[in-house]
Amino acid sequence: MVRKIFGILFLIIFFILFYFYFSLYYQNKFEKPIEFEIKKGEYAKIVLKNLKEKKAIPNWQSLYVYLKLKKEDRNIKAGEYLIQPKEKAIDLIDKFIRGKTKEIKITLKEGWTIFDYGKELSEKGICSYGDFLLEVKNVPRWIGARNMEGFLYPDTYFFKKNTGAKEVVLRLYKNFLEKTKNLRLELKNSNLNPLEWVTLGSIVEKEAKFEEEKPKIAGVYLNRLKINMKLEADPTILYAMKLTGIENKILLKKDLGFQSEYNTYLNFGLPPGPICNPSFSSLKAVLYPEKHNFYYFVAKGDGSHYFSENLKEHIKAIQLYR
Repeated sequence: MVRKIFGILFLIIFFILFYFYFSLYYQNKFEKPIEFEIKKGEYAKIVLKNLKEKKAIPNWQSLYVYLKLKKEDRNIKAGEYLIQPKEKAIDLIDKFIRGKTKEIKITLKEGWTIFDYGKELSEKGICSYGDFLLEVKNVPRWIGARNMEGFLYPDTYFFKKNTGAKEVVLRLYKNFLEKTKNLRLELKNSNLNPLEWVTLGSIVEKEAKFEEEKPKIAGVYLNRLKINMKLEADPTILYAMKLTGIENKILLKKDLGFQSEYNTYLNFGLPPGPICNPSFSSLKAVLYPEKHNFYYFVAKGDGSHYFSENLKEHIKAIQLYR
């Protein structure tokens, strides 16, 4: 009789342990990732019941016991998560404890301004537009600029929701330092300081539609700077207008007189700072420009440009292509 009772108890314990093990290592049957939100202040029991409703776990009781035994039932982090197909229940719980929330993929494009960055980051829910524009005013001393325009590397990033502007700006800036490390070593061989280099690179970025033209366009502007000739770069006016809230995509003749220190039609030399966040190739073009005698260029309408050595030739090109 005693043997029979022990046998039954053994079977019960074995069944409980097996079911407990099965619950922890259960793999969901999802065919694609699904989003799951844990709201601030939600108890572990509520979270697990919600998971059960979504069929991400077989039952909530076993996992609740597991959390209690680990003393982690109060350590589940709020946030938005992705539940992956065939993800084990135990791995899912661990994800919640560690707060590995869903990461948002964001691509900050070459030639975008800090205003474009801020808008994209805000729309993706990573940080607010206002907080970002406020944070970019904190500039490392060696840059010597008014804000971080130009020094926030355009790239694809992954951020958590509500990351915060400070962390975002730091990530973008560190990426700039990493990606331009070798170029910055070459900068000492030029006559430009870091701010001048990035500023000219940003102008090249906005002017060039084709990669192969970037060194030639950089050469034009460097030739102009050497003889103290106004750069007369259209994108600098568009940026100046953007700073005042005017969103123009096409520059009109009347805009050439727009009052701003960024307007290179009115002022000699480079503008006070970059007008966008340039690509690696634009920055490289400034350090390795094409050597030539061109001082002018005009858009041909297909994205390419016609380059001229003197004003007379340039006027003819304008008449031809405009």
